[in-house]
Amino acid sequence: MDDRIVASPEAEEAVLGGLLIDPDSIFRVEALRPEDFQTEKHAWIYAAILTLHGRRDAVDFLTVCDELEQRGKLDGVGGPAFITTLINAVPTSIHVAHYAGIVEREAIRRRYMEAGANITRKAFQCQDSNEVAAYANAQLLKLEQNRNGSAESVSQIASAFYDRLEGWAKNPLSDNEVRGLNTGFDSVNRLIEGYKPGDLWIVCGRPGMGKSAFCFESARRVAAKGGKVLIFSLEMTKAAVFERWVAALSGVEARVFRRGHGNIPACMKAIIDLNEITMLWIDDQPGLSPSQVRARATRRAWREGGLDLVVVDHVRKMQLDGRGENTAKTEGRKTAAMKDLAKELGCPVLLAAQLNRGVEGRGEKRPSLGDLRDSGEHEEEADGVLGLYRDEYYNKNTETPHILEILALKQREGPSGASRAELYYDARVQSFREAEFIRKSVEEVL
Repeated sequence: MDDRIVASPEAEEAVLGGLLIDPDSIFRVEALRPEDFQTEKHAWIYAAILTLHGRRDAVDFLTVCDELEQRGKLDGVGGPAFITTLINAVPTSIHVAHYAGIVEREAIRRRYMEAGANITRKAFQCQDSNEVAAYANAQLLKLEQNRNGSAESVSQIASAFYDRLEGWAKNPLSDNEVRGLNTGFDSVNRLIEGYKPGDLWIVCGRPGMGKSAFCFESARRVAAKGGKVLIFSLEMTKAAVFERWVAALSGVEARVFRRGHGNIPACMKAIIDLNEITMLWIDDQPGLSPSQVRARATRRAWREGGLDLVVVDHVRKMQLDGRGENTAKTEGRKTAAMKDLAKELGCPVLLAAQLNRGVEGRGEKRPSLGDLRDSGEHEEEADGVLGLYRDEYYNKNTETPHILEILALKQREGPSGASRAELYYDARVQSFREAEFIRKSVEEVL
């Protein structure tokens, strides 16, 4: 079908006529954009009206004609005579919102047709079905997401940011609140100010440090507060992840309740609590490629109207054809794909990664960016890198048992290096609590 047929020129003219009769009715059609008008000259006139409103100038026959003249478009729309025709096209502006709805509806139909054509073209050009699926889901998701991703002038950005800053000043945060997505841990919130939309966070550490446990628990806490969270567990089964949560919430080791022993009522209570978290999904299909992860994530986002957090455990378990590249390039393409996914979904992505063995051969075993496997590629793509360290793993006589240090090795929007948070981590049941709370409780007992 020719997209010129999918339009209503009469509704477009009625919208413009209504705005010329009653300029204040612009606030009833504020969702419309110039590109929603199929007829080019209508789009030019609407853009001129928006500009006049933006400058807080009068909007009438003379000012619209003058603005179009300044843009070199007056003759192109049909001159002043056509503007007069628009004014005479409708007797009142009372139905302008209804006409705007028709214009927007037809614009959406045209965009779906264009997306369908693009998907068809992609299917002919690409033999990787997963890549085609990811592309199709992304095309559909973009149509449903709010329309904030288009280019904006600095003045528009400045105006929006001014309003945002004014709002922040009127509603200052308490110590444990964040503007980003609450991580579920107060100390981590203070360290990184929450997970920001579109950011890729790499959570790294040596085996046994608690990378997966931290990612899974953060995911559970986000979902428990109403967030929509998707976990890709490429190493562990769904049941194993669920068992971890039951152990953490009940305080009973999984190996104990699997034998039918321990505090079974506490385990039952944990299962009931977990059952109430309705927006937390686990995909445990092994060996997924980045394009498969992207396809499944965008499909879930499409179904649920967006996601708040995606967790991938972990990067080395994603399968990718190296295409003759070295390992660093191959791993880098995985990380880059996860960063693209974060931007595409507009939500943070947590990606677990392992440190190389070089840590074991030195005295200071706290992680650094250089300890990341193929760190150059990972570091470049990530917005933030959190390094996990437990001193008791290496030093049984440590003065800080059960303390998990979370080091901000990299932050695009915050302090890095020496900055860190601490959590109390019981590796036996893989549960987390705020270290400050534990210390305070001990001091009160003493």
